[in-house]
Amino acid sequence: MPHAVQDMLPPTPPARTQPVEEPRLVREIRGRIQQRLPGRVHFLSVELSDEGIVLSGECCTFYSKQMAQHVAMGVVEYERLINNITVRH
Repeated sequence: MPHAVQDMLPPTPPARTQPVEEPRLVREIRGRIQQRLPGRVHFLSVELSDEGIVLSGECCTFYSKQMAQHVAMGVVEYERLINNITVRH
């Protein structure tokens, strides 16, 4: 009885899981916001998407939300910036 082709192939080695390095732009934006607004934006996330750069997280004032956007705009050049930071009172 013939063996299946799958049985004749060498075993597939396990996939290596290497940490994916964040893009420099993401690291720079997050770092600058954290530096300029320490403790004001909680759960800060900076992501690249098809629509542009997306800021998300939570803060207590609209001013902090706007400042985070202003800081990020100082880093980006041509990318669209989407500010999804939520203001929680």
